[in-house]
Amino acid sequence: MLVTGRTVLQPDDARLLDGLDEVAQARHGVPPTWLAARRERAAQRLREVLDRTGVRAAVRTSPLGPAWSGDLDVHGELPPEQALRAAGMVPLAPLHRRLSGRAYRTWAVVEDDTVLGTVDLLGGVPPRPVDAVLARARRRGEVRLREVLELRALAAAGERLPDDPVVRAAAVVEAAHGGAVLAGHDTGEGAHPARHAPAPLPRGRLAPVRRAAARRRRPLVVALSGVDGAGKSTLARHLVDDLTAAGIDAAVVWTRPGMGLGGAAAVARAAKRLLRHGSAPSVRSVAAGEPPPAARRGLPGLAWALLVCASFGLQARRPRLSGRQVLVYDRHLPDALVTLDVFYPGVPTTLPHRLVRLALPRADLACYLDLPADVLRERKPDDLMGAQTVDAQLAAYARRLPALPAVRVVDARQPPQALSGRLVRELLTD
Repeated sequence: MLVTGRTVLQPDDARLLDGLDEVAQARHGVPPTWLAARRERAAQRLREVLDRTGVRAAVRTSPLGPAWSGDLDVHGELPPEQALRAAGMVPLAPLHRRLSGRAYRTWAVVEDDTVLGTVDLLGGVPPRPVDAVLARARRRGEVRLREVLELRALAAAGERLPDDPVVRAAAVVEAAHGGAVLAGHDTGEGAHPARHAPAPLPRGRLAPVRRAAARRRRPLVVALSGVDGAGKSTLARHLVDDLTAAGIDAAVVWTRPGMGLGGAAAVARAAKRLLRHGSAPSVRSVAAGEPPPAARRGLPGLAWALLVCASFGLQARRPRLSGRQVLVYDRHLPDALVTLDVFYPGVPTTLPHRLVRLALPRADLACYLDLPADVLRERKPDDLMGAQTVDAQLAAYARRLPALPAVRVVDARQPPQALSGRLVRELLTD
């Protein structure tokens, strides 16, 4: 048996997931263990609220259990909002309004600064489970293993599956993964998809327009800055996990000045060899406190700094077209400015500073992770980032941050999950 949270799949169901890596499982709507466990706890918290208030509500989840439910749908009598707030739940309407211009009666279930899941206050009569599965697949325009497993569970419970394009597509996906419970609905007309991919459904005429509009919509940008070793990457992962649990499509954007230069870096290395400037990376000699090499001075240094800033801005802007709702940047404007200050000491940085300010997307929430110098020296990631470089960066941040009032200085000594929970709560309620 495969245990996902506290939801158990029978061996025949679990075998459909054999050979699928985490990325493929995510595409098929299979919740990772950490998210399944949070959703189970969210359902428990909701039951406690309903029991405490005496509300006669029907809570609808996936046929596979709460672990597989993107949200918990509450029908019938709805609990009062003050009871939800008293239980630590936070309304998502402000964030949804910022992201899409629409507000829904959706609440995030939060416990100990951790987002567990979401609750949709729908009221009315709940739909039939089969109809709910079919409607979700139609909205998404695809059939995943999640829908396949749900339809198999409903069939096993005695539900009659209709002759429907979604059920037929589910039979095709099931067959591609070695299952046969839905085989009677496979007409043999559809091509079997690759095992890692859901089966597409015919979309309405407006679907391409909606997808294009989603890509054009500006995502919410959370920017994390700080010296290497301050905990940016750890906090970014916690933020994305909490936002994902809240039903928000979020991703980490990791880039830094000087990365991803491709052919330009190769040309620069060849030019340095030709001019006999040495083949070692210039950043290493600058970090060691040596005088900047010729490649980091004057016009050559300025040209290289402008190229680095342009590349950094391009890499930072490209994810905005992904359609994600929230992007968490691991490095942003303060880090780019400090990189220029510390590693380009022989270059006039007025133009590079202006370029990087124009190129980077505006941050909706910007934080500088503050840690004592001795802690950062102990955390220095490699020989390049010695104590001298850490101190130089700290001094540069101290000079730059007062001129960046939108950047909040936060104490990074607190546990990252606690810090993530507070930042997410601010995003949800701002």
